[in-house]
Formats: sequence, C-alpha cells, structure tokens
Amino acid sequence: MVILSAAIKAIPTDIVEAARIDGVTALQLFWRVPLPMIWPTVAVVLITISVQTLKVFDIVRTVTGGQFSTSVIANEMYNQAFRYGELGQGSALAVFLFVLVVPLVLIQIRSTRRTREAL
Repeated sequence: MVILSAAIKAIPTDIVEAARIDGVTALQLFWRVPLPMIWPTVAVVLITISVQTLKVFDIVRTVTGGQFSTSVIANEMYNQAFRYGELGQGSALAVFLFVLVVPLVLIQIRSTRRTREAL
C-alpha cells in the first residue's frame, strides 16, 4: 500500500487537472490518467505478492506446522519429501512451484527493463 500510495502521489496534478478540464468522467479519469501512469508499479507489486504467496513456507511451518488445513505448496513439498519419504512427489511439487514462479519473475524483469529504458 505504501508503494502504491507513493506512485499515486507522484502523478503530476497538472495532468489530472487537464483531464478534468477536458471533461472526462471520474471513471474515464481513473482508467486514462492514473492507472497507466502507475501500471509499472502495480505490476511489480502484484508479481512480488504472487511470488511471495507461492513461496510462503516459513510462516506456515512455524505457526501451525502445516496442521489445521494450512498446507501450501512449499509446505506440502517439504512434507512429501522429508516427512513421508516420497522424494518423487516432493521433487514434482518443487518443479511445479518453480514453473509457477519463473514466468512471474521474467515478467517482472521485462517490466523493470522497459521502465529503465523509458527513463
């Protein structure tokens, strides 16, 4: 929220005022002015949250030990490989987690490169 708030506050008021003078509605103003200007920030935040959500292991393991239906992919990978001795299933879950995370990281890298080139 802090990052998104900073991105919104960085939008020049001149652009918003010019859009209002041109007679755009509130919905048009949102879709045509602030959202495109903060989109790189929104993309980075969404991708970072997605990756962290997929990789959350330490919190679940420490707080509940995976009990009470709190198992996540990373916790299930650990359980299969080390608790139940099913190394194949644990490895398959690790590869699945990798396949989910890598495209998100590549999108974030591409977005960061575009932002740097634009500056």
